[in-house]
Amino acid sequence: MQSDMNYTIGEYTNDSIRHLEEAWLILEKGDDMTYYQSYKWNMIIQHFTPQYKGICKLLYLLVKQGEKPLLIAPLWIIEKTFLFVNKKGAYLIGRKGWSDYLNFVYADCSNDVFKVLFDYIYSKLHLSLCCLEQIKEDTKLYAYLSQYVTLNKDCLTTCVSLMIPKGVDDYKQILSKKSRQNIRTANNRLNKDGRSIVFSFEDHPNLTICESMRQERVEVKNKFRIHSLKELIKCLKNYLKNKFIISFPVFLPFYEDKSLRFVSAYIDGELAAYFCYGLDEYHKKVVLMAVGTNNKFAKYSPGVLALYAYILNLIERKEISLLDFTRGDEKYKYSLGGVNHYIHDVSFNL
Repeated sequence: MQSDMNYTIGEYTNDSIRHLEEAWLILEKGDDMTYYQSYKWNMIIQHFTPQYKGICKLLYLLVKQGEKPLLIAPLWIIEKTFLFVNKKGAYLIGRKGWSDYLNFVYADCSNDVFKVLFDYIYSKLHLSLCCLEQIKEDTKLYAYLSQYVTLNKDCLTTCVSLMIPKGVDDYKQILSKKSRQNIRTANNRLNKDGRSIVFSFEDHPNLTICESMRQERVEVKNKFRIHSLKELIKCLKNYLKNKFIISFPVFLPFYEDKSLRFVSAYIDGELAAYFCYGLDEYHKKVVLMAVGTNNKFAKYSPGVLALYAYILNLIERKEISLLDFTRGDEKYKYSLGGVNHYIHDVSFNL
């Protein structure tokens, strides 16, 4: 344990993480925090983060001032450079998985706390490289890094979200004329074909069917398409890199996190589309995760219709302030009124 300017830093492993529960439940309420910084989510993802003796491990650092917890840093440490592409350094737990936003866990956190933490990582853990991925642009952490740290890399990724409007009329004004027409067209197709559609906002669908639909979507999305020599070279480089990089176990969130909920659309009683989502009750936000569509019903746009109905429901209930579509710039997100926000992958030397 290190003491500096009345700050103390304690180290915890995944075996002792439960000693952090009380502090974690306080800090996860901070304004910068998301569903992915919650204690319950981190208890899940630690089991899908690789640990190999002498190569990589999980480490949690708790920064306190007196008895007051200020920050928890959930770190994945690569202890030595391994096969060239796995660089020795400090990374955030949650990378290469379903956690769309990564961060330290904090509430009222000053720049001094960040400085003390990074000094500890350098002087006590003997790590100079930090690779912090998927940091939201509007957080205190990114503000500190962009202002006080010389970044070796700062890569931007687009995310999309929708602030829930006060009323239905306000929401319809946000939607473009084309979006409103597409929703009408989808409903007209259903009526013309004599089909009925039913929505559920806290559904319990058959998870095996959800997994199958998800796999179909992934296969279509990842279909090998090469349009130029430059793209071919990039694909080959990524393929070779992935052969040597430390791999992370693959999992589906709805099997592991039993608190996740579903927005679903059923056409004639058959599951046509679903969106698995996490409810962040502290911040009154919903984050979408796994998505699936039954290709049999694709021409009816059941996913868009389900989310449109869900948004109208959120407006009526007035309990949620934001629907977060998270990473990616898929067209349906914008058609439902979503706007861009950004996350950053940064790396720097201490």
